[in-house]
Amino acid sequence: MSEISVLLAHAEQAEAEIKRLEEEIQTLQNPQKLLAEGVVSPQLEALQNENSKLKYQINILKRVRCQRIIIEDRLCLTFVFSWYT
Repeated sequence: MSEISVLLAHAEQAEAEIKRLEEEIQTLQNPQKLLAEGVVSPQLEALQNENSKLKYQINILKRVRCQRIIIEDRLCLTFVFSWYT
């Protein structure tokens, strides 16, 4: 083989590797797609599930907190107005 054909073969291999890496980057940028395809590790899937549950619990706690504040405000108003009756 001549030097040019060796360099051409090397360049083609490098281009193929670049293309493969670009495709891998695109795939890794979408973790939900990886999860759907079963590529993501079970540990990551478990952590994502736990994260979803914790977010749900946070929302419930926020609602309960708001409800308590409203109840406390009503009790304070009742107490204040009971002094005037």
